Amino acid sequence: MIEWLNARSEMEQSFREPLAGLPNERQETMSRMAEALQAAAHGLPPSGVATWAGVSTRLLRSWLETDRAFAEAMTSATQLAAAHGYRPDGPITPAMIRVVVTAISRGEGWLDAARAAGIPTRGFRELWRSRPPFEALMRAAQNARPSRVTPAVSRRRRLAEQANHHTRYRLVLRDEPSAAPPEDSRTERADPGRH
Repeated sequence: MIEWLNARSEMEQSFREPLAGLPNERQETMSRMAEALQAAAHGLPPSGVATWAGVSTRLLRSWLETDRAFAEAMTSATQLAAAHGYRPDGPITPAMIRVVVTAISRGEGWLDAARAAGIPTRGFRELWRSRPPFEALMRAAQNARPSRVTPAVSRRRRLAEQANHHTRYRLVLRDEPSAAPPEDSRTERADPGRH
């Protein structure tokens, strides 16, 4: 399951190769927005939606504030989830588990990951203790985390380890100024590990 989650961006790139390779910024933003809508339809809270889509909560808020069509679609997706009984304060769902696994495998602590998914701390602990498959999945997510390098490690070794690091970068073609969406709705560039 961890490998499948990590391989999704590589799979998306394979689908783009017959169409001339790299997406432009607008295509990348639309892809992330579509992921966010899917997460909202699963009843996830905003932090879980952002984790699912691979963007920061700040960027998600920016899209909601600057893109009216996206904001309306998010409202509809949230209403769809609520109409079918999926809401952040409801029972733990597979979508919530996916958010936790994704967050932990990206280096988040289990408490922050559970909070992002909308899972109460007590419910998370109970699930961890009572379900061996859940515990195994959390351990696998922890093992998939980027390795942490201690300050005592030489610069050469640290650079070598970073070269073997599992961070994935999502490359995009820059939009032409005339075709670019408003500045606030572009895909965030500050965190290359999320793209």
